Amino acid sequence: STWTVPHAYDVPVSRVQSLKGLQFSEQPVRTDKVKGRIFGGESRIGYLFRWHEYSSPKALYKLQDAGLITKVAGSATAFEIEGRNETFAPGSILIPVSSQQMDQEAIHVLVTRVAMETGIDFYGLSTGLSPSGIDVGSSSFSRLYKPEVLLITGGSSSSYSAGETWHLFDQNFEIPLTLGPLDRLGSMDLSRYNCIILPSGSYREWDDKDVGKLKAWTEAGGILIACGSAGSWAAKQELGQTTYIETLKPDSTRYLKYSERREESDMHGIRGVILKAALDLSHPLCFGYVKEDLALFKRGTTVAAPLGVKYAEPVKFDSEPYLSGWISQENLDRLKEAPVVSVQSLGRGKLITYHESMNFRGYWLGT
Repeated sequence: STWTVPHAYDVPVSRVQSLKGLQFSEQPVRTDKVKGRIFGGESRIGYLFRWHEYSSPKALYKLQDAGLITKVAGSATAFEIEGRNETFAPGSILIPVSSQQMDQEAIHVLVTRVAMETGIDFYGLSTGLSPSGIDVGSSSFSRLYKPEVLLITGGSSSSYSAGETWHLFDQNFEIPLTLGPLDRLGSMDLSRYNCIILPSGSYREWDDKDVGKLKAWTEAGGILIACGSAGSWAAKQELGQTTYIETLKPDSTRYLKYSERREESDMHGIRGVILKAALDLSHPLCFGYVKEDLALFKRGTTVAAPLGVKYAEPVKFDSEPYLSGWISQENLDRLKEAPVVSVQSLGRGKLITYHESMNFRGYWLGT
């Protein structure tokens, strides 16, 4: 059979190659961008789009950055559009036409442009009354606010973790970040931001005054996101109640040759393994997912312990988490049903801890 090679980059296949009997043609790969459209046409009520596409955050930010009010559905709904019953899961985004600074025509032009640029399909509503779900005027549609994000960088924070996060926001979602040097926290005006991201790191440069400033900002309503070892740092500063399962210790009674030192290290380390996580699809952090299982990349032996609090762990490792790669049975047992993401209240704000690398090296997509 002859196959056209799918490729993420604008590079034509230069020659015919043979791989296990399959031939790859010389035909250049089409690189046309997927373009979205508006079903139902211009609306005087509002527009809906689903949250399960990879570029959905990009579309939402473009609308918010243009000054539009946006809302998120907390429950499922459905509307008849172009003769079809279109269902919308929790997490779907509503752009109401009323109470906006733009008029109906300008909103339609903007939504059309965003659909074309992001590949997201929008649905124009002819009525605000749903035949089988929440109506447009329901309180289950909650107001969303444009993210103003500060990403801490430099010092003892991981440049790899910070780089992965920056790449996701800036290159993939086109959501701008402010990069804040770790050693300048004391002089920063944190009131400019509603979200602060701490990449993995030890944050040994911060003293009690810095910690107090960050805690006060969070308790006043901010969203603090701690990634990887930043979660361990936050726990030591009494930001949240996270604890960790004890790591495996080498058997001190077992005699080993010098040549076996790498074997022992491999036995107790986790250098890279693919594991299965279980999602609570009803939790807002999991909106947009349609399956309850998700493949994650895990490295490092740190494992968070369950908080024992309802609704606080929307993502956990599965009871049988192994998918691919090398991991000892002892470490695999430690990981079973351990939290991957935890959410804790701090005053009027939240601490969200991503215990694992959800965006490994910028190519682990979908998390």
